[in-house]
Amino acid sequence: MKDDGIIEKHAIDAIPLDERQPWYSIAMIWIGVMICIPALMIGGALVSGLPLKEAILSGVIGYTIIICIMIFTGMQGADLGRPAAVISRSAFGVVGSRVIIS
Repeated sequence: MKDDGIIEKHAIDAIPLDERQPWYSIAMIWIGVMICIPALMIGGALVSGLPLKEAILSGVIGYTIIICIMIFTGMQGADLGRPAAVISRSAFGVVGSRVIIS
């Protein structure tokens, strides 16, 4: 296949078996995604409005829920060779997957 300088070769297509990554290597990327400006803003709002113990507990509970959803979506995507956004369409629909996964 000719390389036209496109970074994303497969976009929403199935990834060929020889190009697939194990789920745990993709999980490291998603763990890094959790550290972002909105997460820091939520943390700042929680710390200013809650006692420290409750702020930490609510952050841990919230991120645990998000991590569980992303782990299961990532495992399914790794098994099927599809991106997380495509896999999430079956659960959340086209519009819902854009909002929730974004």
